[in-house]
Amino acid sequence: MSTINISVTDHLYDVTAHFTNVIEFGIGLQDLLSDPGKMPPEGARIDVEFEGKISGSKINGTVKGTDYLYMRPDGYLRLHIHAVVTTDDGKNISFFGDGISTPTDNPDIVNLKENATLLTADPAYKWVNQLQIWAQGSVVMSKGEIKVSGYAA
Repeated sequence: MSTINISVTDHLYDVTAHFTNVIEFGIGLQDLLSDPGKMPPEGARIDVEFEGKISGSKINGTVKGTDYLYMRPDGYLRLHIHAVVTTDDGKNISFFGDGISTPTDNPDIVNLKENATLLTADPAYKWVNQLQIWAQGSVVMSKGEIKVSGYAA
């Protein structure tokens, strides 16, 4: 069994990813961001597919997944993320994250706060199974650009 000692504040990774597809369910993401008054009383569901790079001292590779967003009527977004991290040496790690996205003074930028876990049976990366990860970052909506940093909690 592979064991790596990780302290509570260890920086694990940085992700830079971009939207690859947006699936809308009756109302568009850009419509809602440009005019919050269009928000239906029940909120809105939007799936954002993404992919990009993950890099850190212990995990490097690519990440590809979907955030099943729920846009709340109060302007906040609930995150529900499923992804696959494929390491540079070809190993797959399952990623699950949830959290919240909060608006900023700039309507083009939202902040992200995530709670994440990783899972794999690969002996070289089984150490990730014990981690609880707190991540934060932001999205530039007009560019579809996501930047997140994850830390062991």
